[in-house]
Amino acid sequence: MASLFNETQAAGMNELLSGFWDAWQALADNPSGSGERQALLTKAQNLADAFSSRADQLVQSRGAITQQIAPTIQEINNYADQVAQLNQE
Repeated sequence: MASLFNETQAAGMNELLSGFWDAWQALADNPSGSGERQALLTKAQNLADAFSSRADQLVQSRGAITQQIAPTIQEINNYADQVAQLNQE
């Protein structure tokens, strides 16, 4: 999980969000500027891509974790069944 949200990377979410809001400020300072508009669109796309990538990585991590813990859950359930049987005796 830590690698997904490693904010020491150049493309960390903090930097992307900061760039996105900076682009909005630049557009607010020059509303008719086509360069500012294009910069905002680029920053917004980069941010959306980063969110999408992180979401995909979280889904993959969830699947891997589920596979890792499934045998343990089954073992715990088996023990619970054994305890229940002992309690009925």
